[in-house]
Amino acid sequence: MSIWMTPLPVRDAYDMLTRKLNYPASETLNRILKSVMSPEEAQLLAEMPGTIEALAAKVNRDPKVVAKEIERMFFAGLIIEMPDPAGPAMYSTPIPYCIETASDHMMWAIGGNFVPKSGKTTAQDLWDRLE
Repeated sequence: MSIWMTPLPVRDAYDMLTRKLNYPASETLNRILKSVMSPEEAQLLAEMPGTIEALAAKVNRDPKVVAKEIERMFFAGLIIEMPDPAGPAMYSTPIPYCIETASDHMMWAIGGNFVPKSGKTTAQDLWDRLE
């Protein structure tokens, strides 16, 4: 195998998520994700799609904790719910997996009534931090 085909090691949940969104080298996206979600939430997003139970098993956390994290991300516009009449709902990142969709959801969430882990933030505050 050539050195050009050797994947770089995954640094953290944010890095795993930027890779899933097809922007593996984007430090800007990495910083945005760190501003709008906890490492645990980034890990959940990277493991989606799945039900609360399946995601809790993947990340080895209590389903009640995962349910609260999913609820916060759902109301922040970061994930979508896919109801299943035959069983529990599935949760996923916006489909298709593309940064344009995820970015629109994040910017709407940040500019609205979204309260990230560090307190109330507006979209302008976020961009100011990235300078």
